[in-house]
Amino acid sequence: MDIDYGKYDTEQVQKIKNFIDDLKSYTKQNGIRLLIVNKPGVPYAVGSGMLVNGYFDDVTSTLACAIGKDITQWLPVLIHESSHMDQFIEQVSSWTENLDLKETDKWLEGDDNVDMERVSNEIKTGIQVELDCEKRTVEKIKKWELEFVVSINEYIQKANAYILFYNWMRENRKWYEIGYEPYNIPDIVSQMPNSFDTDYSKLTDELKQVFDKLKTLPNKSNELKEELKRFKSLINYNLKQENILL
Repeated sequence: MDIDYGKYDTEQVQKIKNFIDDLKSYTKQNGIRLLIVNKPGVPYAVGSGMLVNGYFDDVTSTLACAIGKDITQWLPVLIHESSHMDQFIEQVSSWTENLDLKETDKWLEGDDNVDMERVSNEIKTGIQVELDCEKRTVEKIKKWELEFVVSINEYIQKANAYILFYNWMRENRKWYEIGYEPYNIPDIVSQMPNSFDTDYSKLTDELKQVFDKLKTLPNKSNELKEELKRFKSLINYNLKQENILL
C-alpha cells in the first residue's frame, strides 16, 4: 500500500523504509502477521468496539498499526508495538509476567462484576511491560536514525504520558479516545518527565491536574462510530487484501 511520508526528504524517507522493510522481514521470519491499516484507528480485536492506534497480539500473532494520520503520530506507534513483539519473541520477564488487561477492558466498558484486585494488578504489570517497551523503542529510534521524526527527549515525554496515564485511567475509569491520546496532547506532554527515572506507581497532584485535561476534550466517539461499523467487517485475520496486509 502507498504510505504518505509527509514532508521528509529522500534520505529521510529511505531511513523510514529501511526500518519498515526490516520489520516486514523480521515479522515474516517469526511468523507474525503485519497489519497496516490506512484508517485513523484499528479495532483492538475482532468484534471489539475499542479503537486503538496499534497493537501487538501474541495470541493471533499480529502486529497492527493504523496509519491514517500524520507519520509523526503513527511511526512511533509502529516502532512501539514492534518492541512489544520483540518482548514476546525474546520472552522477557516483563512480558511473560504481564497479566494483560482483559479484566480492565471489561471494567472500562462498564462491567461492574469484575475483580478489582485483578484490575489493579493488571494495571501494575501493564506499566512494567510498557516501561520496558518504551526503553526498547528509544533504542530503535536511535538504531534506525529516526530522530527527525521524533526526538529522543520528546519521545520519552510522550512515553511517560502514556505510561503514567495508566494511573489516571485507574482513578477515572476512562480510556483515551482516538485523536485525544495523552501522548499527542502538547499541554500534557510538555509537563511530563524527560527521563525514565520516574516513580510510575502513582500520580502526583500536579500530574493528576495535567491528565484531567482529558475530561474537558470534545467527544469524538460519534464521529468514529460509523467508520468503525464499516471497518470492523474488514478486520478479519483471514483476509488477503493487499491494501491492509503486509
